Amino acid sequence: MATLSSPYSSVGRPRMWVGGYYISFESTRTFMKELDIDDRGLPQERLEHAINTWFVDRNKLNILAGSIPHPKKGSKIEDGMLFMTQFAPAAASTTEPELTEGRNEEEVKQWLLTAGGLKLEELEWLSLEDKYNLTLRGTKPHRSARRGPDASNARHVSSEQLTRWASSGVRDLAEWLKQEAAEGRWTL
Repeated sequence: MATLSSPYSSVGRPRMWVGGYYISFESTRTFMKELDIDDRGLPQERLEHAINTWFVDRNKLNILAGSIPHPKKGSKIEDGMLFMTQFAPAAASTTEPELTEGRNEEEVKQWLLTAGGLKLEELEWLSLEDKYNLTLRGTKPHRSARRGPDASNARHVSSEQLTRWASSGVRDLAEWLKQEAAEGRWTL
């Protein structure tokens, strides 16, 4: 088992600190819309897959996106996306390396503001330990084929149908829908 002073996490991976610009998921959606990044039906906590694929496709390898809960415990600030530009392996001590904004970060910030359609007050510089496995696959973005659920052949169940099902006494909704289909009130 790893100790606090160990440079390795409990899974045997070196501990890493990351620095980058944090934005809320609402701002992430604005950013994605501005750059025409398809969210591929992904839930907000998995949007980094679409963003990192977009980065790879455009050879923008100096930024790694990752979804995180906001690190300020008890904060009313919502969870969001961290656009990481700095990475520092942990030393054998427990002191956090000082990751501060430099020239590269200023360029990334300007790109997020201009190309990404964000406002300065939407960006927050964060430096934190990677406890979320953001760098599990390295510090460069990777292509991902991950998509959200395919709803192309989903069927809409009306509230009227749900009410009828609830009063039917049939416990299994799928079974009840099969009965409805057999009686011509539902299309499977």
